[in-house]
Amino acid sequence: MAPESLLTVREAAKLLHVSVNQLYIWVRAGHVPHLRLGDGAHAPIRFRMTDLESWLEANRHGPDVAA
Repeated sequence: MAPESLLTVREAAKLLHVSVNQLYIWVRAGHVPHLRLGDGAHAPIRFRMTDLESWLEANRHGPDVAA
């Protein structure tokens, strides 16, 4: 099985339909699952697609879309 590719901040923001700045706010607050590639505050941040999908499902509000 091939390893899961990682999304950049820009790619994840586009997928979530939020600004890059908003995504950084969520990362700093610990609201969205992410990975830091290295040590320190300036280490690159990446996201797994499966983590984001699970996070979205867990944080869904409102009526169920599926009929």
